[in-house]
Amino acid sequence: MDAIKEIVKNKKTKFYTSQEVANAYPELSPEIVKAGDILNFNDIKIEVVRAVHGWTPLLKGREVNENIGYIVDDGESRIYQTSDTLCFENDYTCDVVFLPVNNHGLVMSPWDAALFAKETGAKLVVPIHYDNPKYPADIELVKKEFEAAGLNYRFLEIGERSEL
Repeated sequence: MDAIKEIVKNKKTKFYTSQEVANAYPELSPEIVKAGDILNFNDIKIEVVRAVHGWTPLLKGREVNENIGYIVDDGESRIYQTSDTLCFENDYTCDVVFLPVNNHGLVMSPWDAALFAKETGAKLVVPIHYDNPKYPADIELVKKEFEAAGLNYRFLEIGERSEL
């Protein structure tokens, strides 16, 4: 949250999020979006899409009811940031997908993530949400499931940049 607060200090920055997040952090003064919205920035289109956050007692009353992801489309490539989500039926397509693989009932298991990635048609899968120190993902299981599914994947190191 501190990083987001720092980013929105720049008055040119617009922060887009759900009403639920806006209610929890009103100091961010976000622009409210919901699944189905389309944002246009010159030649870039951003589709706001549905996401389904898991529920477990780990959330301790902070159940996420309104969750969204984003598909960024520049006319040549589609990059899908799923948000924290479980595997769910949809018709989203992309070239690159960022998928949570932490499991623990909050987001996708490695097997679910592999299935979800295949359904999107992604040429590259970037695992995310696997570094929770309290509930770490089984990285070797992620690799095993992705390789069994024939997926091209890449783990990014903290601070690493990649041009897509």
